[in-house]
Amino acid sequence: PRWQLVLQALLVLPGLLLGAGCERAADGISAADVADNNRGVALMGSFDYAAARDTFEQLTQRNTGWRDARLNLAIATLNRQQEGDEQRALDIVATVLAEDPGDLRANYIAGLLRLYLGETALALEHFSVVTAGDPEDAYAAYFTGQALLQQGDVEGALDWYQRAIDRDPYLRSA
Repeated sequence: PRWQLVLQALLVLPGLLLGAGCERAADGISAADVADNNRGVALMGSFDYAAARDTFEQLTQRNTGWRDARLNLAIATLNRQQEGDEQRALDIVATVLAEDPGDLRANYIAGLLRLYLGETALALEHFSVVTAGDPEDAYAAYFTGQALLQQGDVEGALDWYQRAIDRDPYLRSA
């Protein structure tokens, strides 16, 4: 389904899942927890979102301050696609944004969630943080265009779609 394809973008964007987790080992995160994080990412890569969610939930219980694990939990929760998972994922992301409103990964995930829920104005707020923080992010540009199109701003959407194409000519949806 289209929604799952959008969420798969979360798995292919550089640095979204693995990079930040591996850097955290020196910050009190054990090597075993880093390995569990990587195992959860692999489970998401094989579409076993329920098992990934269980892995990340255990990780976040052991490491309450590990934002990357919490964001991975949000992604796994969302992709699990059970009743109410969109809101559960949004609640998880909100805890990260409360700590760091400028967190690009959290804003990207929140933007996707808000866009899916039809909250385009809020989605645009999140995507504007991402596009300002990472102007080369073709996916953030693309989803900014999507949100603008849903609001009826065709010209604005076309501009953002062109930006997405300029950044990644293989982003065929743009």
